[in-house]
Amino acid sequence: MTDISASRPGPVPVYEFTDQQNRTVAHLAVVMRFVGLAHVGLGVILAIGVVRLWTAVVAASLIIGVMAALVLIMGAYLMAAAAHFRRIATTSGNDVDNLMAALDELKNVYAVQRWVFVTAAIVVSLALIATVTVA
Repeated sequence: MTDISASRPGPVPVYEFTDQQNRTVAHLAVVMRFVGLAHVGLGVILAIGVVRLWTAVVAASLIIGVMAALVLIMGAYLMAAAAHFRRIATTSGNDVDNLMAALDELKNVYAVQRWVFVTAAIVVSLALIATVTVA
Protein backbone atom coordinates (compact mmCIF):
# COMPACT_ATOMS: atom_id res chain seq x y z
CA MET A 1 0.00 0.00 0.00
CA THR A 2 1.37 3.42 -0.96
CA ASP A 3 1.54 6.19 1.61
CA ILE A 4 -0.26 9.10 -0.06
CA SER A 5 1.16 11.66 2.36
CA ALA A 6 4.69 10.72 1.28
CA SER A 7 3.92 11.71 -2.33
CA ARG A 8 2.64 15.16 -1.39
CA PRO A 9 4.98 18.07 -1.94
CA GLY A 10 6.13 20.26 0.94
CA PRO A 11 4.11 23.12 2.35
CA VAL A 12 1.87 24.91 -0.09
CA PRO A 13 3.13 28.44 -0.74
CA VAL A 14 0.87 31.16 0.62
CA TYR A 15 -0.42 33.58 -1.98
CA GLU A 16 -0.74 37.23 -1.05
CA PHE A 17 -2.48 39.80 -3.23
CA THR A 18 -0.59 42.87 -4.40
CA ASP A 19 -1.32 46.33 -2.99
CA GLN A 20 -3.44 47.19 -6.04
CA GLN A 21 -5.39 43.93 -5.72
CA ASN A 22 -5.88 44.63 -2.01
CA ARG A 23 -7.27 48.09 -2.83
CA THR A 24 -9.70 46.55 -5.33
CA VAL A 25 -10.84 43.92 -2.83
CA ALA A 26 -11.10 46.52 -0.05
CA HIS A 27 -13.30 48.73 -2.25
CA LEU A 28 -15.49 45.72 -3.07
CA ALA A 29 -15.81 44.98 0.65
CA VAL A 30 -16.90 48.56 1.41
CA VAL A 31 -19.52 48.61 -1.34
CA MET A 32 -20.70 45.09 -0.51
CA ARG A 33 -21.06 45.93 3.18
CA PHE A 34 -23.17 48.99 2.29
CA VAL A 35 -25.45 46.87 0.08
CA GLY A 36 -25.67 44.23 2.82
CA LEU A 37 -26.65 46.87 5.38
CA ALA A 38 -29.19 48.29 2.92
CA HIS A 39 -30.69 44.81 2.51
CA VAL A 40 -30.92 44.41 6.27
CA GLY A 41 -32.45 47.87 6.63
CA LEU A 42 -35.01 47.16 3.92
CA GLY A 43 -35.78 43.82 5.53
CA VAL A 44 -36.44 45.52 8.86
CA ILE A 45 -38.70 48.11 7.21
CA LEU A 46 -40.60 45.35 5.41
CA ALA A 47 -40.92 43.40 8.65
CA ILE A 48 -42.36 46.47 10.38
CA GLY A 49 -44.78 46.80 7.46
CA VAL A 50 -45.88 43.20 8.01
CA VAL A 51 -46.72 43.89 11.63
CA ARG A 52 -48.67 47.03 10.73
CA LEU A 53 -50.55 45.39 7.84
CA TRP A 54 -51.28 42.11 9.55
CA THR A 55 -54.64 43.10 10.93
CA ALA A 56 -55.73 44.80 7.70
CA VAL A 57 -54.63 42.42 4.97
CA VAL A 58 -53.30 39.02 5.98
CA ALA A 59 -52.28 37.87 2.47
CA ALA A 60 -50.30 41.03 1.75
CA SER A 61 -48.66 40.74 5.15
CA LEU A 62 -47.54 37.18 4.41
CA ILE A 63 -46.04 38.19 1.06
CA ILE A 64 -44.22 41.15 2.59
CA GLY A 65 -43.08 38.93 5.47
CA VAL A 66 -41.50 36.45 3.07
CA MET A 67 -39.85 39.33 1.19
CA ALA A 68 -38.54 40.73 4.47
CA ALA A 69 -37.04 37.37 5.45
CA LEU A 70 -35.37 36.90 2.07
CA VAL A 71 -33.94 40.42 2.03
CA LEU A 72 -32.62 40.00 5.58
CA ILE A 73 -31.00 36.66 4.68
CA MET A 74 -29.34 38.13 1.58
CA GLY A 75 -28.14 41.12 3.60
CA ALA A 76 -26.56 38.87 6.21
CA TYR A 77 -24.78 36.80 3.53
CA LEU A 78 -23.52 39.97 1.80
CA MET A 79 -22.21 41.39 5.05
CA ALA A 80 -20.43 38.11 5.83
CA ALA A 81 -18.86 38.06 2.35
CA ALA A 82 -17.80 41.70 2.76
CA ALA A 83 -16.06 40.83 6.04
CA HIS A 84 -14.04 38.10 4.30
CA PHE A 85 -13.12 40.44 1.45
CA ARG A 86 -12.06 43.07 4.00
CA ARG A 87 -9.83 40.48 5.70
CA ILE A 88 -8.10 39.80 2.36
CA ALA A 89 -7.06 43.45 2.19
CA THR A 90 -6.23 43.94 5.88
CA THR A 91 -4.54 40.69 6.93
CA SER A 92 -1.84 38.45 5.53
CA GLY A 93 -1.34 34.72 5.32
CA ASN A 94 -4.95 33.71 4.60
CA ASP A 95 -5.91 35.49 1.38
CA VAL A 96 -7.04 32.37 -0.46
CA ASP A 97 -8.97 31.00 2.53
CA ASN A 98 -10.72 34.35 2.98
CA LEU A 99 -11.45 34.55 -0.75
CA MET A 100 -13.00 31.08 -0.75
CA ALA A 101 -15.09 31.88 2.34
CA ALA A 102 -16.30 35.11 0.68
CA LEU A 103 -17.19 33.21 -2.48
CA ASP A 104 -19.16 30.68 -0.42
CA GLU A 105 -21.17 33.53 1.11
CA LEU A 106 -21.78 35.06 -2.34
CA LYS A 107 -22.88 31.65 -3.62
CA ASN A 108 -25.53 31.66 -0.88
CA VAL A 109 -26.76 35.13 -1.90
CA TYR A 110 -27.17 34.05 -5.49
CA ALA A 111 -28.84 30.79 -4.48
CA VAL A 112 -31.49 32.78 -2.59
CA GLN A 113 -31.88 35.19 -5.50
CA ARG A 114 -32.20 32.29 -7.96
CA TRP A 115 -35.13 30.86 -5.98
CA VAL A 116 -36.72 34.31 -5.71
CA PHE A 117 -36.57 34.78 -9.48
CA VAL A 118 -37.75 31.24 -10.26
CA THR A 119 -40.66 31.60 -7.84
CA ALA A 120 -41.53 35.05 -9.19
CA ALA A 121 -41.44 33.73 -12.78
CA ILE A 122 -43.80 30.90 -11.87
CA VAL A 123 -46.21 33.21 -10.03
CA VAL A 124 -46.23 35.76 -12.86
CA SER A 125 -46.68 33.01 -15.45
CA LEU A 126 -49.62 31.54 -13.54
CA ALA A 127 -51.15 34.99 -13.17
CA LEU A 128 -50.79 35.62 -16.91
CA ILE A 129 -52.33 32.24 -17.73
CA ALA A 130 -55.20 32.95 -15.34
CA THR A 131 -55.94 36.32 -16.96
CA VAL A 132 -55.83 34.82 -20.47
CA THR A 133 -58.19 31.97 -19.56
CA VAL A 134 -60.62 34.34 -17.81
CA ALA A 135 -60.78 36.73 -20.79
